[in-house]
Amino acid sequence: MQRTGLLFAIASMVVVSACDLVSDVCTLELRPQYAPADTTILVGQAFTASVRLSSCGGSRILSDVFTWQSQDSLIARVDSRTARVVARAPGETVITASGEKYGSVGGLRVTVTDQGR
Repeated sequence: MQRTGLLFAIASMVVVSACDLVSDVCTLELRPQYAPADTTILVGQAFTASVRLSSCGGSRILSDVFTWQSQDSLIARVDSRTARVVARAPGETVITASGEKYGSVGGLRVTVTDQGR
């Protein structure tokens, strides 16, 4: 009877240890979070974009150095290093980020209006 109890205790420890190992495993999907999220601004206004990368369901924060680009620089121009976006003309464009380590991580939609002018 004591031997069975000892085997049960050892088996329980193995199961707990295996569960601990599984919780440390994560998927490699990247989760970019842009700030601001998709946004609307007026011609002449500016903002600085940023992106935060995470993985493992958001529990691990990743770092990278990004280069920024505008799909249409006639609507909004972005400084490739600082991510400062300046609205130039009414329309819609996407500001994208590409990291040295992780490559293209998507972008944020910018709508530029001239309302109020």
